[in-house]
Amino acid sequence: VVATDVDGVVTTFEKTILVDTTAPTISGAIPASGKVVLGDSAISAAFADAGGASIDTTGVTITVNGVDVTDDAEITAAGVTYAPDVALADGAVNVVVSGLKDSAGNAATALSWTYTADNTGPAVGATTPEALTKDRTPEISAQFSDVAGVDVDTIVFTLTSAVEGLDDEIALSAIAWDADNSTATVTPISALEDGRYVVTVKASDVLGNEGDLVSWEFEVDSLSPVVADVMPESGTWLSNPTPTIGVAVIDRNAV
Repeated sequence: VVATDVDGVVTTFEKTILVDTTAPTISGAIPASGKVVLGDSAISAAFADAGGASIDTTGVTITVNGVDVTDDAEITAAGVTYAPDVALADGAVNVVVSGLKDSAGNAATALSWTYTADNTGPAVGATTPEALTKDRTPEISAQFSDVAGVDVDTIVFTLTSAVEGLDDEIALSAIAWDADNSTATVTPISALEDGRYVVTVKASDVLGNEGDLVSWEFEVDSLSPVVADVMPESGTWLSNPTPTIGVAVIDRNAV
C-alpha cells in the first residue's frame, strides 16, 4: 500500500497475507476399522494439515459408542488418544472424532469407524465321542467359536478313566486342527479298555482370552451282545404250529 499526503510525502506499507483453503484431516484410526481387539485397547486418530495454517484442537471431541470421552482423552496437534479405564464390553465399538479446525477456520471432516471388542475366550460347541462308542481308539473332538480366532497352540485335551481312583491321564495324539470347521481332534495312542471316560478341553483365543474348561463323558463298549436262553430249544418237537419263541440277550448296555 502506497500513501501520499498533501505535502507530497510518500509512505509505503507492506503486509503479507497467507491464504489457506485446505481443511485439516483426521485419519489413522486405531484400532483399525473392522479389527478385533481387547476391550481395554487404546483408541487414537492422527491430525494433519497440508494447507500451512496451524491446527486448532479447541473444538475437538471424541465419542465412544455415543458417550463423550473428550475430557478423558489426550488431545494434541498431532492427534487424539483415549485409553479406557475399564475394558469396553464385547461387541461393536463405534468411535467418532470431530471438531478439528485450523487457524484459518477450515473444518476437518469428522472421522467415524467401528471395530470389535473381545474380552471372552473361546466357547466349545459340539464334542465327540457321544455317550457311547464301540471304537476303542475313538476320535475325540471339540468345535470352538471365537470372534478373534482360536490360538491352536493353547488347546489342551485330557482323557482319564471315570472310575474313582484311576486319575492318570491317558496319552493322546497330537492335535489335528480343521480350520474350516474350527474343530480340534485327538485320538488315544493306545486302545482303550471298555468302560467310562472323562474328557476335558480348554483353549485361549489369539488375544489371550482364556476359555472355560469344558468336560464330558463317554463309554467304550466293544463287546457284542450275547444271545442266551433260546426257547424252544434247538431240535425240540412241538405240536403247536404257532409256538411262542423267546430269546434272552445279555449286554452291558441296552440292546
